[in-house]
Amino acid sequence: MIWPIETRFFIPIAVVAAVALGAFPSAIPEVWQLAVLAFGVVVLGLPHGALDPAIAARAGLVRSKASLWVFNAAYTAVVLAVIALWWLAPVFSLALFLAVSAWHFAGDWRDTLPWWAQGIGGAGLLLLPITFHTEAVATIFVALSGPGGATLAETLGQLGWFVPLAMVSVSGFALIKRQWASGLEFMALVLIGVLAPPLVFFIIYFCSLHSPRHLREHFQQADRRDHGRLWRMLIGYTLATLLLIIPMLWLWSSLSVNETIVRLVFVGLAAVTVPHMMLMVYAESKTSTTQC
Repeated sequence: MIWPIETRFFIPIAVVAAVALGAFPSAIPEVWQLAVLAFGVVVLGLPHGALDPAIAARAGLVRSKASLWVFNAAYTAVVLAVIALWWLAPVFSLALFLAVSAWHFAGDWRDTLPWWAQGIGGAGLLLLPITFHTEAVATIFVALSGPGGATLAETLGQLGWFVPLAMVSVSGFALIKRQWASGLEFMALVLIGVLAPPLVFFIIYFCSLHSPRHLREHFQQADRRDHGRLWRMLIGYTLATLLLIIPMLWLWSSLSVNETIVRLVFVGLAAVTVPHMMLMVYAESKTSTTQC
C-alpha cells in the first residue's frame, strides 16, 4: 500500500520530536517556537487557503472577472468581520475558532474514516495539548483573549484521559479497517500531544500533515495544465493575505512581541479559516446536489 506523501513526512517528524522533547522538554525556547510557527504558517498555512478562488470556480461561484471581484470582496468582508468580532468579544471568538477548527481539521480523514471518527480526530487535535499542557495553553489563550482565555483552557482541560483514550480507540478502529496511514497518524498525534509543547505540537501537525494534505488534494483534483495557474494564484493570494498584518499590528501595538506574534498567527488563521470553511461547505453541498 502506498501511503500519502504527507503521512510519510509527518510520522517520522512526530516520532523524532516526541522522543527528543520527552528527553529534553525545555530544549526549544518559546521565542524559537513562535518564530518557526509564524514562518510555517506563512509558507504552508496561508497557501492552503489561497486556492479558494479555484474552489469557488469549481463550485460555480466564479464564472467571470466580475464575479471574481465580487467573490474577493465578500471573502475580505468576512475576514475583516472575524477580526472585528475578535476585538469586540475575544473569548467567544476564541471558543468559536476552536469549534470551527475542530470541524475543519476533521476533514483530514474524510476519505478514510466515518464521520464520528473524523469528529474525534478534529476535536482531539485541539484537546490533547489542552489536556496535557493546560497551563501553557492557558497562557496562549490569555494572550489571545484576555483572562477569560485561562478559564476556557481550564474548563476544556477537565476532560483528562478521555481525550487520548478516544484518539487511541479511533487509531485501533482505523487499523482494524486496514486504514494503516490514518491509524498511525492518530497514534503519532497522541504521542506528540502528550510530550511536545502546544506550539510545537501545532507546528508539526499543521505544517507537516494538514497543510501539505490540503495542497496535495487541490493539485490532484486540478488538470495538470492548470498547475501553473494554481501556483500563481497560491503565491499572489498568500502575499495579499499578508497585508492583514498591517491593521492587526495597529490593533495590538500595545502588546509584547510574543503576544503580538501569537495573535497575528492565530487570529489571522481564524480570519481566513471562517470564510474558507463557508466556501468548503457550499462547494461540498453543490457536489452532493450534482451527485444526487
